[in-house]
Amino acid sequence: MADFSDLRSREYGLFVDPGQAQDELHEFSISKVIGDYARLQAGHGYGYVSDLVFDNGGKLAAVVISREASAGGGTYAFPYPGQTGRWSPKLSYYGLPYVTADQANKAGLRLDMREFQNS
Repeated sequence: MADFSDLRSREYGLFVDPGQAQDELHEFSISKVIGDYARLQAGHGYGYVSDLVFDNGGKLAAVVISREASAGGGTYAFPYPGQTGRWSPKLSYYGLPYVTADQANKAGLRLDMREFQNS
């Protein structure tokens, strides 16, 4: 669950007590993930984390990844795997569970960012 209680802070987290983050491996600071590179299983770069999507209850639902035009461009949303995925918040990148960019493109939901301009 996201904690946005201090909207003045530039550090948003998935936990209320920042000291708790060291104890809980599945919890991390949102602001530390946005901007991270997204990599495929083989280690190749896919894009970068440009946003996170939360459901109405504040639960992280998806990770939004933007791709450079030279890599095919586009913005894709991928379901957040939670604790069942192989990704760890301790990594310096966001790991996708796909081997090739083509597999990731087919699995992700391509977003038309123009749809969000007025929201």
